[in-house]
Amino acid sequence: MARPASQALKHYQRALATWPKDELRPQVQFAEFLKRGVEKRLAAGAATPAAEQKELAQVNALYSLAEDRYAKRHYQRALATWPKDELRPQVQFAEFLKRGVEKRLAAGAATPAAEQKELAQVNALYSLAEDRYAKRFPLGPKISKPQSQPTYFKDLLRELEEAPSRTWLQSMSKRLSGMFRWE
Repeated sequence: MARPASQALKHYQRALATWPKDELRPQVQFAEFLKRGVEKRLAAGAATPAAEQKELAQVNALYSLAEDRYAKRHYQRALATWPKDELRPQVQFAEFLKRGVEKRLAAGAATPAAEQKELAQVNALYSLAEDRYAKRFPLGPKISKPQSQPTYFKDLLRELEEAPSRTWLQSMSKRLSGMFRWE
C-alpha cells in the first residue's frame, strides 16, 4: 500500500501504535497481524462514507481495548508498589483493590470518558503509593511534636513496627501494662 487513502487507516495506525507488546510470544504480535488485515481490507474495498463510518467505529473499539489494557497495566504497577500491612497480613489493601479493579474493567465497555476516569484513578493511586502529598505538604513541628507529648508519634511508629513480631505473651503483657499506670 503506497499511501494511506482513508482517515480510518490513519486512526488504525495510531491505535495500533498504542497496543501493548506481547512479551510471552514476541514472534506473534497482535498489532502487526491486525495491521496487515486492515491494510488488505481497506485496499480492496471502495471507500464509501458508510464503510468509512464502520471502520471508524472499529477503530474506536480498538482504542478502548488498548486503553483498557493500558489502565489495567498501570493499576498492576501501582498496586505492586503499595506497602504490605504487617499488622494484618491476611487483609491486604492492594489485593482488595485489585479484585475491584478487575471486576470493574471486565464489567463494562470502555468509553473515552470512562478511560479518562480510570487513568485519573490510577494517577491518584500512584500519588498515594509514592507519598506525594506528604512530600508536598510536610507536617510542621506543632502537629508532629505536640507539646503535651512530644514523642507520641515516634513512639506510635515504634509500636507499629514492633507489633507484628511480638509473641502472644508479649502482646498480653503489653496490653495489661497499658491498663495500669505507675506514676
